[in-house]
This record gives sequence, structure tokens and C-alpha cells, in this order.
Amino acid sequence: MTTTREPAPARALDDTRPDVAVADRVRDCLLGGKDNYTVDQALARALRSQCPGVVAGMWEAERFTVRAATYLAATGIRQWLVIGAGYPRTPDLHSRLTDTRADGGARHRIVSVTDNVVAAAHQRALRPHTAVLVHDEATAVVARIGEVLDFGLPVAVSLIGALEHRWPQGLVDQVAAVLAPGSALVVSGLAADLDPHAAETAAAIYGAAGLTCTPLAGAELAAMFTRGGFTVTDPGIVAVHRWHTTEPAPELPAVVEHSGIRVCWHAAVGRRP
Repeated sequence: MTTTREPAPARALDDTRPDVAVADRVRDCLLGGKDNYTVDQALARALRSQCPGVVAGMWEAERFTVRAATYLAATGIRQWLVIGAGYPRTPDLHSRLTDTRADGGARHRIVSVTDNVVAAAHQRALRPHTAVLVHDEATAVVARIGEVLDFGLPVAVSLIGALEHRWPQGLVDQVAAVLAPGSALVVSGLAADLDPHAAETAAAIYGAAGLTCTPLAGAELAAMFTRGGFTVTDPGIVAVHRWHTTEPAPELPAVVEHSGIRVCWHAAVGRRP
């Protein structure tokens, strides 16, 4: 599948209009949330009926995120950057990591970057230990992240369902350029090559609603890790439900029966030597 990279949005997204679908709200709907409108629900129904493997991948990405956070925290990482975060859900990376010390200070430092001002407001209300930044083209976002995180120490960067919707590769490259040895890159997103028909169908459904959706092939993800100086850890770039599934998975509603469905999301974790 031919992919086209689009520039960063010219301004932060205000998704208060109930008559225009928004990718963050569609995902919220598919994951059982309540922060969505009728127009988002209609798009979600189309995805469920025409490409259930895409929806299954979203659910599995939630599980993968928590497994990856647990895996990296066990190696000593205490700083986290979540790019493209949407509406907060539980369990997620934030809820898994924000176990607090006796003095009330957060054990992990977490920065969440979004271009959705409404989702940012929800995150600030529900994630008191997370610094939430709203990104647009005019924002020196890397400098703002550096006001919270110490780039001299390892940072885990999380991109879950972000690269196919709006978020530019250039931002990832800018962040990767300042990361210390031992840092990590956690990626999961719609795959172009695990089920090409489902990926193309999903992209068409989003596109018909005026939303960007660019599935990525495994080779594109591999190139991104290499360009950023990351070595992909075992088991490599795999279908999202195949990444370290021997580890305990978080309890999430089993709203999608995976039997007979080809889950078409990738997952991978890379470390910087």
C-alpha cells in the first residue's frame, strides 16, 4: 500500500463539534467510552461491521500498552512520553505507572502530548500526576517536554494508534534526537500488511469522514526504529496480540471475539543502546 505522510495539523484540534467525526472520539467509542457523539458512533459501527480485525487490534493495543509499560518499568525506566494520547481509559499506561510513594509524589514522571484540547482537559482532570501538553505547529513541543522530563536519563516514548492518525514522523524524529541511551520506543498501530484488505477498508471509512488514516507496513516501522537509533527487542515487530502474551494481561472487556478474526495491528518495542 502506498503511504503519504501529511504535515502536522496547523492548529490544535477542538473536537467540540458534534456533527464532525474525530478519530479520538471514534476510538473512545470502539473501546467502550462515553466521550463520543452520534457521528462517531456511526463510523465506529462501520468499522466493526466491515473490518473487525481493526477493532480487535485496538483492544489488543490497550493490553499491549500495559504489558510494555510493565516490561520497561521492570528495567528501571521512570520517565514516559505518550504522544497522540486521546481520551483517558483504565487500565492504561498512566494507571499502571502512577502508583505513588508514601509522600504522595508520583513514582514515574509522565508527559502526555495531544493535539485535542478536549481530550487534554479530560486527561488533566483524571490524571493529576501527568503533565499534559497540547501540540500544534507553533509549539516548541520538545523544549516543553524537556521542562518536565530529564533528557539526560532514559525515557520511554509511547505511540499507540498515533502514527496513522495525524501525528507526523518528524515529531518522533525530533524527540528521538534528544533521548539518552537506554531510552525506549513503544509503537502499535494499524498494519498495512497483516490484512491489507481490512487496512484499506478502514482507511477508506475514515477517509470518507474526512479523517486521515495511513496504515503502516512492518518495514516502515522497522525503518523508523533504525532511523531513531533503536534496536527492536524480542519478539520483534509482530501482530499486537503476539507481543509477550505470556505476561499477565490487564482485565479489559472482551467485546470482540478474536476467533476467526485476523488482528491487523502491529506492535514493537525498541531500546537505544
